[in-house]
Amino acid sequence: MMKSLFATAAFTALLMGAAPAFAADCASGIKTTDEMVIKITDSAKKTAAMKHMALAREKMAAKDEAGCMVHLDDAMKSGK
Repeated sequence: MMKSLFATAAFTALLMGAAPAFAADCASGIKTTDEMVIKITDSAKKTAAMKHMALAREKMAAKDEAGCMVHLDDAMKSGK
């Protein structure tokens, strides 16, 4: 009984701690990529990067870290 209670408490603490870490990772990636996108001078590349940034924000709102990171990577590639 005590082991089960401890395991449940540990799992809950893990879940509660993981959400802010994900938000920070994706948010910091968005901030960094935003700074890069601002510096793009080619309008077609900038438009493509901004499209991926919007998709990354949607994925972050949906708590989809993998999707967020994929779109951030695509945004960075679009600017090159």
